[in-house]
Amino acid sequence: MEKHVDVDSLVELTSALVAVGTPNPPGNEAAVAPILRDALARWGPTWTEVEPAPGRLSLIAHVAAPAPPGPGTRRPTLIVNGHTDVVPVVPERWARSPFSPAVVDGRLYGRGTADMKGGVAAAICALATLEAAGSQPACDIVFQFVADEERGGAVGTRALMESGLLVGDACLVPEPTSLAVCVAERGLLQGGITVKGRPGHGSRPRDGISAIEHAAQVVLALHAADFGDPEHPLLGRPTANIGTLHGGSALNIVAEQARVGFDRRLLPGTTLEEALASIRLRLHEAGLDGIEYEIEVEDFGEGSEIDAGHPWPALVSRCVAGAIGHAPAFIGMTFTTDARFVRNQGGIPAVVCGPGDVAQAHGIDEWVEVSQLVQATAAYAELYRSFGPGWDA
Repeated sequence: MEKHVDVDSLVELTSALVAVGTPNPPGNEAAVAPILRDALARWGPTWTEVEPAPGRLSLIAHVAAPAPPGPGTRRPTLIVNGHTDVVPVVPERWARSPFSPAVVDGRLYGRGTADMKGGVAAAICALATLEAAGSQPACDIVFQFVADEERGGAVGTRALMESGLLVGDACLVPEPTSLAVCVAERGLLQGGITVKGRPGHGSRPRDGISAIEHAAQVVLALHAADFGDPEHPLLGRPTANIGTLHGGSALNIVAEQARVGFDRRLLPGTTLEEALASIRLRLHEAGLDGIEYEIEVEDFGEGSEIDAGHPWPALVSRCVAGAIGHAPAFIGMTFTTDARFVRNQGGIPAVVCGPGDVAQAHGIDEWVEVSQLVQATAAYAELYRSFGPGWDA
């Protein structure tokens, strides 16, 4: 299948998507919609737009398989869910302009090449690859080009879910995994712990209660702490990171208030209530019952997983193996993707598998190997051909 990939078209489409900067915030994913529409126009898709806020556009393209299913059979629907926002960038720290993509020594550089406009382009170009191979999709394909994944998906895949648009038999999320097949990912709880003290004169610190002193104790109790969680075979033990600490109002005042910003990563099945309880229990075990504090939740996303023995990841694995020459690894991710909405709320089997190394995601001088874009395109083309009636038999 790889010999049928039009490498120039693949690089051109990836570059065109990257050249339209969509750092989130603010996102402005609507700006890439004309490129996506043009790339899929020849396949005559049915288009749906979801725009919960101005410029925050998620574009859905339903591409029907050209051949009707046989008598008594139903043609399955494959969701391809990929986000079009990227993380912010500081251009001065890059060796080249982040939104002027360029191929150097077999690598395509630019913000979003790995995470994940390269994966989106590969999924689109797989249609032409399959046609060049003299074949066609055995399934209907619903491309979901979604907004806001980098900030939790509230106006992206979550909005699609709340609109009843997560409908399909299986889902591929072409996030960067170096073409390993990801079947599990951690959840997250992010927020702040506001610690309260009692102000006093800075020359008499023990006459007051320092919120900063107590906040420091909270940091020591939570950061990289052992919460007693079980070990997951693919996800390891969940973690807690203290990312921010702010407090006090003046150098000569005992701090009345301080805020500790935390990022707690969770195993699949952990609820919001359980995650909050684990923080309170850890503070209790650290002897901090006397501290006055409040926990504010900023974002919560459930962990999710699918059994690696399920027919869907098994099929994806076979198609990837045909493109790379060996069986890909089954892996877990320490972070979250929009696959969680599809698995948990949609009840649809989903895998994350795409070109690019996650080590490049969110980094300076982000890049993806052109050869891996080609392999991904070939693998997706084979997947479109293989995901037909009876795929899970």
